[in-house]
Amino acid sequence: MPIVPAVSIGAQDSQIFLTRGTSLARALGLRRLRVDILPVTIGVPFGLSTFVLPNLPLPTKIVTRVLEPIDVVKTFGEEPDIDEVDTHMRNLMQAALNDLADQRRFPILG
Repeated sequence: MPIVPAVSIGAQDSQIFLTRGTSLARALGLRRLRVDILPVTIGVPFGLSTFVLPNLPLPTKIVTRVLEPIDVVKTFGEEPDIDEVDTHMRNLMQAALNDLADQRRFPILG
């Protein structure tokens, strides 16, 4: 069964992020819940908030690119090295994401 990689760009423009909230998550002890970040945003209707009380998203253009399917067995053999497959997929996806980013003219409008 092939893996079909896909990447998207633009969703990050739907919120105005002030911080990733790494220190906030640590201070609140969220690591025990396997939560490493608690992003802080500013927007409507809550003003300053975290994802606990999400603000309404801003309009944004999201572009998705579906890449060619990868037959893991055909490409990497009967017993593929998982780290090698992972690195290959991440490199393919990052290259496609970089290409989409290069094609964007303006944030939010795409």
